[in-house]
Amino acid sequence: YQQFVDIVHPDDKDRIMRDMSDLIEGRADKYETKYRIKHKDGRYMQFYDKGRIVGKIKGDLVIAGFVLKESQANT
Repeated sequence: YQQFVDIVHPDDKDRIMRDMSDLIEGRADKYETKYRIKHKDGRYMQFYDKGRIVGKIKGDLVIAGFVLKESQANT
């Protein structure tokens, strides 16, 4: 988790953490957002992320979804 947070663009970090928190705390029924991740060469790549809670296992939430890398033309 921390490794992911460390490479998210600073301008996107608070928003995507808030979006995920809204899902986990029941204020939203789905998670859908775009954000930038820093590549090892220093440039940022754009991703689209969407998911929802599909159940619980032993008290832990199960979230199903997907992450797509957007094309260079869209960044």
